[in-house]
Amino acid sequence: MIAWMKSWDSCVIKEKQRWQGMMTLPRELEYRDGKIWQKPVREIENYRKNRCCYENVKVGESLSLEGVRGRMIDLTVELQNADGIMDGSRNSGNPNQEVLDVYNEFQIELARNEEYTTVFTYDRKGQILEIDRTWSGVQRDVVCTRKLQVTDGRQNLKLRFILDRSSIELFINDGSKTATTVIPTPVDADEILFHSDGNAVIQVEKYDIVL
Repeated sequence: MIAWMKSWDSCVIKEKQRWQGMMTLPRELEYRDGKIWQKPVREIENYRKNRCCYENVKVGESLSLEGVRGRMIDLTVELQNADGIMDGSRNSGNPNQEVLDVYNEFQIELARNEEYTTVFTYDRKGQILEIDRTWSGVQRDVVCTRKLQVTDGRQNLKLRFILDRSSIELFINDGSKTATTVIPTPVDADEILFHSDGNAVIQVEKYDIVL
């Protein structure tokens, strides 16, 4: 499947930009559990280079990881089940073990620098993911914030982002839900930051996409 990510009559770009309109990355569809799942075509793996991987990273107020940045990347972030974090601390057998202050809100900032950012916020208790491109560089009165429910019943939340200069495509929990957004952000804004209001544990796998 290929679909419109952005049509030519929805203008959020700068006046000097000479192109308009964008299509999604081709997707493979699978009918499973009574609904359609979507994931990027497997051929994209032929263009993945420079693998960067982190295991069991604890995120506090703000964190950046060396090698995890870019604007043409395939990025997977898996957020560990919060109950697992709590159980691990309580059942350690050490009475002096501190019970972790588990997060309620977890954020990922993509295409970021001091002026621009696009923010993905996960509300753990409400199981809601919010996408906010307010500070991505949009110059028109357009929808900048969207929310979707994440209720797959999975213990871990898995987020796979495909960034392609002017777009971000998100595949949630191996494609049970998807979201796309166009960002008119300068390509030199390539930082990625993780934030949490408590203790969150993540696994990160990032590849550059080299065509």
